[in-house]
Amino acid sequence: MGDILVYEMMNKELVVQSGSYLACADSVDVDLGWQGFKSVFAGESLFWLSISGRGEVLLSSFGAIYEVDVDGEYIVDTGNIVAFEKTLNFSVGKPPGSSWISTFLGGEGFICRFKGRGKLYCQTHSPRNFGLEIGRKLPPR
Repeated sequence: MGDILVYEMMNKELVVQSGSYLACADSVDVDLGWQGFKSVFAGESLFWLSISGRGEVLLSSFGAIYEVDVDGEYIVDTGNIVAFEKTLNFSVGKPPGSSWISTFLGGEGFICRFKGRGKLYCQTHSPRNFGLEIGRKLPPR
């Protein structure tokens, strides 16, 4: 249902959404990575994968994967994040122009604001949004 990305680890750290990890070379280290409570409020898991070392890592996505070279700031919906280089800092917040009430109760969801310099990998589809859309079309039980 989506792309597979081959990412070449070169002694950098990569933070990966756990559902996007597929496989890696045995010279690559994969650990649970604590991203803080901000990832819980974003509707994501408490732990992400922290990947380091040298070698290939295979990442999968829901939809196509696109690469963003962040040099400054970049905003993306939390449901579209596949992975990002640890050189990027992020904060979670509400979408620009929306209220906190609509973010919590209206289903708009949260955004991640990445700052710094590094690569961000996103998926073109959000599994959460896809599930909501399909769920509306299913017959009631």
